[in-house]
Amino acid sequence: MDLKPETYEELPYSALSTLDKTVNEVWLFHGTSEEAARAICSSHFRLPERASHGSLFGKGVYFADRAIKSHEYTVKNKSGCRVIMLCRVVLGKILELPRKDPKAHERVIGTDFTSVMGCADGANREFIVFDVSQVYPEYVMFYCAEGGEPPDCAIQ
Repeated sequence: MDLKPETYEELPYSALSTLDKTVNEVWLFHGTSEEAARAICSSHFRLPERASHGSLFGKGVYFADRAIKSHEYTVKNKSGCRVIMLCRVVLGKILELPRKDPKAHERVIGTDFTSVMGCADGANREFIVFDVSQVYPEYVMFYCAEGGEPPDCAIQ
């Protein structure tokens, strides 16, 4: 199985040229709420105290290489819009897990693995990091379903 995220092939060369390939830095999506996106932009990512969407691969920060997967974790704001962040993520050496493993974070402790790639549903890959210093939230994107109100929001 190819561990390279699909976003790697979809982005223009100019975006890819800024990534540090020596540490396996990639672009990945993170779906969230507007409130959480504001918190991330002001005080960075934090490891969750408890899982709000389940924890198929343990307590970490979850990303996807397909926006449709990250959409599953979004929440409509008061205008009916949703938020997906496009982040730079240093994956380093990836531990591949073919099915859910809530103790995945324990599997990387004391090893040279720095992230996990899992595919619990058999279709969508998720990338999980357990150290928030491996993530930089580069872009915050608001979107609405067709026919919804235009976004009335901005993150400063």
